[in-house]
Amino acid sequence: MAKWHEFRTLWANANSDPRMRGACVDIHQFYAGLIKRYTDRQKRAKPGSAESYDSAMETKCEYYWIRTGKPYYRLYPGVIKPFLRLDADKVDTGLLKIPTDNTLMIQMPVGGVVVNGIELRNIVLCKVNINDRQTDGMYMMIEYAIEGTEPQENENIFTAYLMTPFKPGMMLGTLLNEPSKTVEGGMALPRELHKAAIKIVAVCLLLENDPDIVQPDVLNDDLAKFKQTLDPKYIEKAKRRGKFGWVIGRDIEVSPHVRAASPFALYWTGKGRTIPIIRYRKGCIVHRELVEKVPTGFEG
Repeated sequence: MAKWHEFRTLWANANSDPRMRGACVDIHQFYAGLIKRYTDRQKRAKPGSAESYDSAMETKCEYYWIRTGKPYYRLYPGVIKPFLRLDADKVDTGLLKIPTDNTLMIQMPVGGVVVNGIELRNIVLCKVNINDRQTDGMYMMIEYAIEGTEPQENENIFTAYLMTPFKPGMMLGTLLNEPSKTVEGGMALPRELHKAAIKIVAVCLLLENDPDIVQPDVLNDDLAKFKQTLDPKYIEKAKRRGKFGWVIGRDIEVSPHVRAASPFALYWTGKGRTIPIIRYRKGCIVHRELVEKVPTGFEG
């Protein structure tokens, strides 16, 4: 059964530290205090110094994601390789839009993407002009760790903060070939993980709203009833319990007799075929005529 990594927020890290737990009474005061501290420090910093790094922006984005309800896409293992194989280099990144109020987490399955023992864990996206910043693009918080790291081993979990210029006129292929940008922590983000994260983000933001592939995430006890009825009351119930997301690839067919080499394809739609959409191609039996020829004559 698939397992997923939980994103470690600054709030969770502070509350796991006995020295900080007593001070973290209110989550809103906690983030307001951090943002003010980082903003003041940046104002006093010299250009190019470590203190000039925009920690306030990453904190604002994380806090905005929390206040929005922590929306997420939870990827199942079966979609990872097809996503990374899909050729979307000619997609204009200006067409990539976050579907959930300008913020979203892409939750990776355990073991989904591993490069030289380093594992991609989660990606939190945030449109950067949600508050006082008017720059085009998205802020990406890419969480990664040594493979096998447990959630409580916080010192082995790192985050790369990338300002990604998803803007009109920039092709995804160009962005994938750019060098890695800002990295925080004691272990650099491997180049292949950086490319995989951007590719996965782009594919997720281009997915067509196909109920066969993108499904609301509901409480485990309600899953069977939701599949039978599709009653939205189960979605609302999950939201009230803090579960605000969608699963991608839960019911994909993976039987060996079903074509599954490239179950996703990029389609150009709209007027002049200028709007890219990624759709799921349902499996089919390959060389059906061979399957129908049942061998005989081997009795005894």
